[in-house]
Amino acid sequence: FGAARVGQVQFGDVRDASGELHQWDRNVTRVEFGGGYFFTKNLFLKSGVELNYTHGGREPHDTLWMTQWVLAF
Repeated sequence: FGAARVGQVQFGDVRDASGELHQWDRNVTRVEFGGGYFFTKNLFLKSGVELNYTHGGREPHDTLWMTQWVLAF
């Protein structure tokens, strides 16, 4: 099986104790791709990668790799 997903998190502004507006956090766009294989009805392997793109500032773009064996009973 295969899958793909795109998501975006957008943050607004918040006032501090003095009443000044600040951005709550940096906006992030996420793209995720994954796939897997069923060896039997209850044993499968899945793997994927998630790419995080932070907008603004000097935050690095993060990448998350994941692999999982699943045995259900």
